[in-house]
Amino acid sequence: MNLENVRDQLLDAAAFGKYLPPEQLEHAAGKIAEALRVFRMLTPEQPATPSASGAPRHTPSCQRGNPTP
Repeated sequence: MNLENVRDQLLDAAAFGKYLPPEQLEHAAGKIAEALRVFRMLTPEQPATPSASGAPRHTPSCQRGNPTP
């Protein structure tokens, strides 16, 4: 079972209220953990940015065009 199958199985269970036994959930968690391990191994580290745009997360209200309270 690959990661796409795991995703499909979890989405199906969530969407239709299907029961997944603990063994299947553990197997899915293992597949996700392995995929993350491989992803991290193959993806070069990049410096963390505060947000996707690189802008600070919290901009004071006066800088967003809002009047100061």
